[in-house]
Amino acid sequence: MFELMVAAKLLLMAPDSGVGVDRAKIEARFGRPDSVGTDFRPHAAGGPPDRVVTLSWPQLLIRMYVHPATNSVSLLGVTTTSDVVKTGSAVHIGVDRGTVLRELGGPAFEDENQIVYSMEQDDPDLAGQTVRIALRDDRVVGFDWTYPIVKKGSVPYFIGVDRRRASGTRARPGRRNRSARSACRPAGRAEPGSR
Repeated sequence: MFELMVAAKLLLMAPDSGVGVDRAKIEARFGRPDSVGTDFRPHAAGGPPDRVVTLSWPQLLIRMYVHPATNSVSLLGVTTTSDVVKTGSAVHIGVDRGTVLRELGGPAFEDENQIVYSMEQDDPDLAGQTVRIALRDDRVVGFDWTYPIVKKGSVPYFIGVDRRRASGTRARPGRRNRSARSACRPAGRAEPGSR
């Protein structure tokens, strides 16, 4: 493994300061979402179910994991096709592939349609914490940040931007959490499962 450049680490963490997990602040910044979807994850032992809440705007999708038993909220992912999330770098919608590679260094994966950076490149215990930069004609057209949830025992153990997690050893996830949603969805199109 090689160490990520500081610019790549800052890009990976951009949604932490630019989006956060407080829904009232998110709506104050981006306006009322066009749709809100909620998926429930029931517990075998009973108790209130965990929820995955998806807030959707035409060019922005925010996914959060809500765990009522511990009163915590964690950011699962942010997908955007506009510059609504400040990246803190020269990498933004419209720049070319060369600028991305010069600014951020070597990616974990690259092909004709995407460049992927992962915190796993720097720390194997942070697998799944990624940013996928979507390209069309060698120009950036979208970003898809993904933060995994790792089970530690029977309580979700968050990696990444969970502000309420107590310090402790990070567990390595069993598999990567890759977003199935494309960063290039057309404006105004509802996500599957959103209401």
